[in-house]
Amino acid sequence: MRKLSLWLLALALSIILGGCGGNGQSLVSPTPADNRDSIVSIPNGEIGGNQWISVITITVTGPEIDGTISQDMTYNAATSKWDGQLQVPNGVNRLFKVVAKDANGATQFAGQKLADVAPGTSATNNISVDLYSGDGKSRISVRVSFANVYLGLGKLFACWGPHTIEGQDPNHDRPTDKQISDQGNIVTRLCSGTRIYSSDERMVAVNVNAGIPCTIGINLGPNEANNQTEINAAAATVAKYPEVSAIYVGNEMSMSSLPPNGADLITYINSTRTKCPGAQIGTADTYDFWYNSGQGRPELAAVCDVIAYHDHIYWAGLSVDNAMVAIADHYQKMKSLYPGKRIVLAEVGFPTAGGTKGQAIPGEMAQRLFIQVFVPWAQLNGVEYFLFQLFDEPWKTGEPNGVGTHWGLFYNTLVAKPEINKIWF
Repeated sequence: MRKLSLWLLALALSIILGGCGGNGQSLVSPTPADNRDSIVSIPNGEIGGNQWISVITITVTGPEIDGTISQDMTYNAATSKWDGQLQVPNGVNRLFKVVAKDANGATQFAGQKLADVAPGTSATNNISVDLYSGDGKSRISVRVSFANVYLGLGKLFACWGPHTIEGQDPNHDRPTDKQISDQGNIVTRLCSGTRIYSSDERMVAVNVNAGIPCTIGINLGPNEANNQTEINAAAATVAKYPEVSAIYVGNEMSMSSLPPNGADLITYINSTRTKCPGAQIGTADTYDFWYNSGQGRPELAAVCDVIAYHDHIYWAGLSVDNAMVAIADHYQKMKSLYPGKRIVLAEVGFPTAGGTKGQAIPGEMAQRLFIQVFVPWAQLNGVEYFLFQLFDEPWKTGEPNGVGTHWGLFYNTLVAKPEINKIWF
């Protein structure tokens, strides 16, 4: 399993001595013992007379860090800073300990700071650590700067189902504007793209206003009038927001005993294309449906711009450890079956609670471990995907083994699950 980590490149320590007792101190920068011309004398004898710093050591410990990460820093006379490299996994509760010693190996200053190493792409990320002398009378403030930092998995593509309150479902009790707004704050902060299962203009607007690609859905059922209403609503949304990246007409229609299916589904796709000219159109269904024992679905694929398939290792009874072999194999088979088509892994994920199926054991750690291996694979291979799903939805009680309400990266309260916080804030 690939271990995600980050390089703390050109980690610079700007060390400032500030008054913390006695008569107070002037600002100084500790310099190494072998650079005697720039030794700084610390006045008033508060730390035992004239001293200089010979070595600065940083150690990092925290959840899922094996042992202790430790690095001695090197003094850079040109910048008057201490430089070095550390390899630290991103996550929460990283304990940074900094010790400054003199030429005799005696500790002059020491301190520690508990900090989260959060995902992001900012140019710098600073952690301040207060170091104290042995007698506690003097303090050094250390700023640890991470240059050119890339932390965590970055923004992800995810399915967004908004029915997070008990009693809500796609057919009853529409989510409130406040719900959409609160969820939208998470979407814009953490997502590079979303798939929604309707054409709700409020949700599309969240994406478009943030410059985030959005795929919308048309729900189909046995009622012809309702289906036409769904298609017309999608057409209106696309007309208002031409930035919509794709439309999925129907969702897992093969799993329903009710129409539309077969020729009826093709008719609805063609009808949507007529009313949404220029849009990328397809239908979303399971891997098994699209693979069809190696025969594919050529007639259906012929009217689709996008082949959107769902690949859930849980339902296949596979453990997280064996997930990527199957997922990579399925993706290659889809590309071979549908050359020239846009292939999207439209649902992929792992539940955090519920019953075991084969070797698949739901759990929050299992979900996090799966995402940690899946997302880098998808990024490396240019795979379009949507993690299933952003939020737990209480209405999904009908799935076997009780897993339906536990696929979210966030609880239905919009609080991130603790394991997800370790890789994605």
